[in-house]
Amino acid sequence: MTKSGVAVHRPKSWLNQFDWLVGAALYFATAVTMIHVTTNGREIAAVWVANAVLVGLLAAKERPKWLSVIFSALVANAFANMFTRGDFAAPMFFGLANMVEIAIATWLLRAFVGSASVLSSLAVFIRFSLIGFFASTISGLLGAFAAWHLLGEVFLASWMAWTLSDALGLLVFVPFFLALFRGDYVKCIQEKSPLERLETAALLILTLGAAWILFFVLREAPIFILLVPTMLVTIRIGQLGTKAAVMLIAAVGISSTFLKTGLIYRANDYDGQILILQIFLFVLLFSSLPVAADLTARRSAVAALGRREQELKQIATTDSLTGLMNRPAFVEFAEGLLSRLQNRHVCLVAIDVDHFKRFNDTFGHHVGDDALRHLASVARAHLRSGDVLSRFGGDEFMLLLPDAKIADAQRICARLGDHLRRAPLRLEDGTALMISVSCGIAAAEKTDSFTELSRRADTALYDAKDAGRGTHRSAFESRSQLRTAFG
Repeated sequence: MTKSGVAVHRPKSWLNQFDWLVGAALYFATAVTMIHVTTNGREIAAVWVANAVLVGLLAAKERPKWLSVIFSALVANAFANMFTRGDFAAPMFFGLANMVEIAIATWLLRAFVGSASVLSSLAVFIRFSLIGFFASTISGLLGAFAAWHLLGEVFLASWMAWTLSDALGLLVFVPFFLALFRGDYVKCIQEKSPLERLETAALLILTLGAAWILFFVLREAPIFILLVPTMLVTIRIGQLGTKAAVMLIAAVGISSTFLKTGLIYRANDYDGQILILQIFLFVLLFSSLPVAADLTARRSAVAALGRREQELKQIATTDSLTGLMNRPAFVEFAEGLLSRLQNRHVCLVAIDVDHFKRFNDTFGHHVGDDALRHLASVARAHLRSGDVLSRFGGDEFMLLLPDAKIADAQRICARLGDHLRRAPLRLEDGTALMISVSCGIAAAEKTDSFTELSRRADTALYDAKDAGRGTHRSAFESRSQLRTAFG
């Protein structure tokens, strides 16, 4: 999407048709899970993931169906709260607060992040973080009011708990769900080689295993050791891997809190356990994701420099009129080929457009340019894959034919002249302009330099012109060349 909110990633057709149902089902499932896992039935959930699912779904769509998706999620939220809390009034207010958060976060993401990944750069990640905190703060005010008015909870404590819970849910899980609904993970898997897929799976399994051991098995260990596998995933896989790794670690940590085991459970009370979990997730979030964002930006910059270098190299080695290799690049390529000639047969063909000056004098220089482009187009379409054609200057071309004897070069030149006769240049007024060329062929010997070889090809070219043009001639200056010319 652009900064105006138009998505560039087109979701799948089934998601377009049943987005409200997908959103409602996922919202209900995640809401029930979070309430059941991280509360005792009355407190605000320690990490609220449900809103992140809807934000990812709406932000990934080109034209999100706001009303149907949000209304269905509101109903799902009410049922989730009734199912877990057994109350109706408070869930409705909580649901409205959540829908406000989803709308604010989605609109701001589309407006200020756009089609960029939230980890595309450090600046974008900072904007994403501010959006997450802002949206959760606004909804926290509404949710805290409902908790105070209907449940008798302390307003300030409820507001802080709601804001931290929802901010964690948005910042940890929105990057993953946004990439998932955009199809980034499917595209990433398709683009990777089998070995790269194996490495990706192994690193994510390693991260998941390390998190499971730390949260479920060990009783005393530095919890932030999980930053090591997360950084490894960031470096080897990139931002998509980081999003998945952070999400997996958060899921394991939340599960350990619910199951009352491992490092989180070492705290004496529920509030202490939740505080440890939230602090850990915030540290994990703001240590790994900024690094991933910075690495992504650096990789993008390196890739952009590489593309620019290729563009400049292309410009430096290409004739701007015909798109063929230009003279300096061709000479360098030919000299390199001749220096490692060994037992290969190589021929050089000098090509000249017959009576080219007449084209310019009669029809104008623009038609002369069209004639040169037409010759280049016809020649490229019918040359062999390894042959190299260059515009050497003016109406003169050079053709390098690796693995070709003079007999092969003669057939290629004859074929080029035949194709030019069959495909005349059509002018704007419908006139068919016939183009013919004269060709001079020279076969390379091991001791040849490009200068010597091109001199013989030019001499043969003049012989072709003297023979009446529109034909080809070959240069034989030694018995060895004569023997190798025809095998």
